[in-house]
Amino acid sequence: MLTVVARISIKEAAVPRVLAALGPLVAATRAEAGCSFYEFNQSHDAPGLFVVYEKWADQAALDRHMATPHIQAFVAAFGAEFDAAPVVSLFTTVA
Repeated sequence: MLTVVARISIKEAAVPRVLAALGPLVAATRAEAGCSFYEFNQSHDAPGLFVVYEKWADQAALDRHMATPHIQAFVAAFGAEFDAAPVVSLFTTVA
């Protein structure tokens, strides 16, 4: 099992548009083969800061996810609204 923790910082002006786009993005991702968990979390203190927590069957499932039309569309729509490059950490479940 592969766990992904991604920290994404969005410009504050874009936050309402990002929030509106998350429902369909999350639903499509949760329906993907190999996805066992996918969740966006928004900071209480910094509205533009999000942490995405994901669990995938393996690296191949994550790679397929990153190539899906819904992820590509999200990046195309909001990539310019990122304050910085996302910080992504990968973990392997050990217990």
